[in-house]
Amino acid sequence: MAEGRGEALRILTSFISRNFLVAFLITLVVFMFVMAVGTIFRVIDLFSRGVSGLFILRFFLAGMPFSLIFAIPMSVLAAAYLVFSRMSADREVIAMRASGINLWQIIQPPVLISTLLCALCVYINCSLAPKSHYARRLMVGSLGSETPLALLDEGRWINDIPNIKLYILRKSENKLANIWMTQFGEKGIRRQIYADRGTVDPDPDNPGAVTINLYSVRISDYDENDPANPVKFVHPTAAHHPMRLDMSGLVGKGEVVKKRADLTMTELIGALRYGREIQVDASLENLAVHRMSLQVEVSTRLALSFSCYAFVLLGAALGVKIHRKESTVGLALILILVLAFFSFIALADSLVSRPGLRPDLIVWIPFLVAETIGFSLIHRAH
Repeated sequence: MAEGRGEALRILTSFISRNFLVAFLITLVVFMFVMAVGTIFRVIDLFSRGVSGLFILRFFLAGMPFSLIFAIPMSVLAAAYLVFSRMSADREVIAMRASGINLWQIIQPPVLISTLLCALCVYINCSLAPKSHYARRLMVGSLGSETPLALLDEGRWINDIPNIKLYILRKSENKLANIWMTQFGEKGIRRQIYADRGTVDPDPDNPGAVTINLYSVRISDYDENDPANPVKFVHPTAAHHPMRLDMSGLVGKGEVVKKRADLTMTELIGALRYGREIQVDASLENLAVHRMSLQVEVSTRLALSFSCYAFVLLGAALGVKIHRKESTVGLALILILVLAFFSFIALADSLVSRPGLRPDLIVWIPFLVAETIGFSLIHRAH
């Protein structure tokens, strides 16, 4: 009797594993195709510029690991929901439980597979994707397509502008947020500027120059003859303060500086450990913001990696609970859950400038919620 039950369990394990893997691979292909649409437009642009086919293929492949960061967890959720909703609608789950197989044994194969996928995601998120992302930027830089706007990197101090040190916390196209700037004179620091936001406008007459329009500006003017004397500081403010910068020192250097997304996990941890020594000239507020941006990146990568485990529990629990055959309903529910999950990541990134709110912990909220809901639903149904 025990041997017959064990054989039946092995057959069911193989059956569920096969169905889950097939559903996972199909949804992975679909999600990867959807996420590759933006890259396809870039590829078309490269074709129009006469770039070789081999270069375009390498460029396209270099973008795939970064897409896998998001596609794998979404595919795990979709596969778990679709497989178990179909099994539940066909009364297969009821038949298995009537045979003495509990729900935890039924979902065990996808859980084990998702555990392996978690390990794969850790490798992709912490090593492969950052290296591929940086390699892709190097490829773009080799085409000479880096403009002054593209060279205004976020999340690092820019030291190559004459008499200027510049730090931009976030950049989206030509829009900037949280800008710190230090201007130097012959005798030392002449002015420090902080702006809540800004925009960048290239100079059509000078490819190596840009104008940064700063808004909600706070300025600290130093006495040019005695810059070290804090008594002589002046602190004016301005609603709008335009700054023209000569970027010729950055353009054409052939060097592509790593951004936050280009750093491997080892490099991120090293930057966190030695950040104070690297940025000795930064204020405590600036250093705290810089460190928090790195902590958010670390937490985001780990949360995305381990979300496979939470998603397989949530998908299986919802599939058994809702048991609908209609795949469109299931996919709509999956998209809503995925959007809710990734909205917390976007929220954490937007709160980097407020480290007191601990945005590095916010990214774990949807993971814990998904884990709790999935475990609770399965435990109740068990």
